[in-house]
Amino acid sequence: MVKTLELRSDWFLKEYKSAAQNYSSAQTARIISLLREYDLRSKGVDNDNTDEEELMKELFWKILNQ
Repeated sequence: MVKTLELRSDWFLKEYKSAAQNYSSAQTARIISLLREYDLRSKGVDNDNTDEEELMKELFWKILNQ
């Protein structure tokens, strides 16, 4: 199934194109998965008492070094 994005902002379109050139669909799916994981951890799910600052550092490191 193909979905069409309705883009109302030139800025968003430029950002979207840039991201599409820099990340494969597999990388994008992995990043979304990481975002979901760290969102839950920030809310206390499966979190070993890591504070929010450390969670953000971990998340950014994983995104940038995948």
